[in-house]
Amino acid sequence: MLDRLATHRDVAYHPETAYWIAFDNSVPTYLPLYTRSRHYDLAQIRARTRAVGGDELGRHIVFSSGWEWGYWQNDWAVLQMSYELGASPQALQERMLAPLPGGAELANIVNELAELQQTSLLEGRLAAYLASTDFTFALGVAMGFWSQPRRPEFDALLGYDATQAAEFRARVLVPLESLRDDTAALFERFSGGGIDEYGYLREADTLCYYRRELAQLEVALGGTSTVPGCNL
Repeated sequence: MLDRLATHRDVAYHPETAYWIAFDNSVPTYLPLYTRSRHYDLAQIRARTRAVGGDELGRHIVFSSGWEWGYWQNDWAVLQMSYELGASPQALQERMLAPLPGGAELANIVNELAELQQTSLLEGRLAAYLASTDFTFALGVAMGFWSQPRRPEFDALLGYDATQAAEFRARVLVPLESLRDDTAALFERFSGGGIDEYGYLREADTLCYYRRELAQLEVALGGTSTVPGCNL
C-alpha cells in the first residue's frame, strides 16, 4: 500500500474497525482500544507517505462484522478520522461524547480505559485471556491455523509443575488481577452517570461464552458439566 501511494497510484484501504467472531464478545467486552489503534494506523500511513512525497489515502472504506458494546463509537471515530484525522484519539473521544450528560468526564474515563487496555492487552499480551473461543476456533487450531492470540488450554495448565505454575501466575494472573481492579475503578467513576451502553449478538447477552469456559474448566477437573456450543 505504501509503495502504491509513493508512486502516486490509486489506493483503497479496506480495514475492519474491530474484530468479532468470538474474540471480544465473551461478556461482551468494551474496547475503546480499537479507536486508539485505528488512529495510530492512519497516522502512521499519513506520516510515512508524506515522508517520501507520496499521496495520501484516496479511499478509506471500513466495515464492521458485529454489533458489540461500543462498536458504534468505533465506527463513528473511524468515519471522522477518514474525513479529518485529528491530533489524537483522545480528542476524538472528547468530541464524540461531548453531547452526552457528563460527556467531558465520560471522555476522560474512556481515554484512560483505552490507555489501560493498550498497556495490558497489547503490550502486556493479555488479550488472549479476555477473548473467547467457540468450536470453530478449536477446529482451526486442529488444522494448524488460528486468527487470534492463543493461550494455554486447560489440560496444559493442569499439567504445569510448581515452577511453571508460579511463572504463569506472575506473568498472567497477577497482571489480570491488576487489569480487573483498574477497570473496576474506572467503572465506579462511570456508575451513576445516567447513561447505559448496550449491544446485542446471539448468545452474548446470556453470557454463554463466559459460562462455556467455566464448564470447560469443570470438565478438565473431572466434572460432568455440559459444555454449550455458543454458536454465533
